[in-house]
Amino acid sequence: MKSRFTPYFRQRLGTLTALAWGLLALAAIASSVPYNPPNRGAPGRSSTVRDAGSRGCGLIALEPTQTHWGETLQPQPTFWVFLLEAGRTVELSLSPDGSDEVLYTATYAEIPEVGVSRLSPPADAPALDPDVPYRWTLSVNCPDESGDDPATTGIVVRRSPTDELAQQLADADTEDRIDLLAGHGFWYDTLTEIGDWRLQDPQSDAAFLAWASLLEHDTIQLDDVVNQPLTDCCQLGEIPEFMGF
Repeated sequence: MKSRFTPYFRQRLGTLTALAWGLLALAAIASSVPYNPPNRGAPGRSSTVRDAGSRGCGLIALEPTQTHWGETLQPQPTFWVFLLEAGRTVELSLSPDGSDEVLYTATYAEIPEVGVSRLSPPADAPALDPDVPYRWTLSVNCPDESGDDPATTGIVVRRSPTDELAQQLADADTEDRIDLLAGHGFWYDTLTEIGDWRLQDPQSDAAFLAWASLLEHDTIQLDDVVNQPLTDCCQLGEIPEFMGF
């Protein structure tokens, strides 16, 4: 069957197709997040997991899966968690690593959707002391299942920015700020910048590509979470019957 397209049209079509693929490749390169993990070494034992994701009622913390620790510039970082089942209550607790003292505990009641949820710290949460490792623990309430509630834990360390970095961050737009935070190894802040970008602009290809680039990093390896929906929640609440951990 003879083609209806002239050689000129086929040539133009091929050129446009190549151009489109080229633009997509450039977009992917432009949205690649240059995450540079801190080289200071993990502060002691960094993680334990109690059946956090093997059951229907479970959770996966968005954290570096190879080290289970990360850094932040914030007095209180935001945490992100992937819930495997909707309607569950999550509890977050922070303590100085190796101490029985609890800095704070927050309960997020009945998260409504399966997906990645943003867990903002309480407004009155005490600030992390700089350069002190804190252990966070996330657990999900599963009253219908036997055994302990699924839980996972890791380490967060607050750092103080140099004057130069603080000024660069203040002057930067969203994408440049992400690059700065990622390049200096601030995991929690990089994740929150990109997550908030996606929540504010769900149709942004650049935001999604940045999200995928970060979660697929060799030290993160959260590829299975990349395509999960994001939910802007969650409501803090006291749940007396929640047993915690």
